[in-house]
Amino acid sequence: DLTKSIQLDTPILVIEATSNPAVDVVKLVSTHTDLGADITFGMDTDGRYAGCLMMKRQILDLVPALGFFDLKEQLVSSARESGSKLAAAEVVRKSIRIHSLQDWRRSVREWARLDPVVTGQERSDASIVDPRARVDEATIIDAIVMEHATVGDGAIIARSAIGPHAVVPPGIRVIDSVYT
Repeated sequence: DLTKSIQLDTPILVIEATSNPAVDVVKLVSTHTDLGADITFGMDTDGRYAGCLMMKRQILDLVPALGFFDLKEQLVSSARESGSKLAAAEVVRKSIRIHSLQDWRRSVREWARLDPVVTGQERSDASIVDPRARVDEATIIDAIVMEHATVGDGAIIARSAIGPHAVVPPGIRVIDSVYT
């Protein structure tokens, strides 16, 4: 096991791949450290698990060597039974599980805390355009334009993501793509 050589009190950060990346990791780490917890769960403002946790390496000794073991469900019971100190930290406004493109868009919007309706160029309500992006006279349909990206005149962006600092030349069509 990869973690067996790590000291028992070493903190390990776990972030689920399908969770909203907009979590306040600094708050999770500081709560975990300040409370001296063995495991600290990241929660949203409604008290739902936010897909992230901080734990001491020793908590992994509660996981059986063989078989399936769900970290967020079975680990809580095992940690409680072992007398481990559990804590929670509010790390995000809304917990979003990412299972679709629409979920990912909601997650990006939450991360950037952007208003879903953008005024200016022709854009659909489902699009997200970071205010630090420069979008000339372009059409943005169900797409995301991230910080410091530039979208030229006459470009059409549909069902796509334009990455940070990307430059989409005038007149280009980006459809069903990730453009970096």
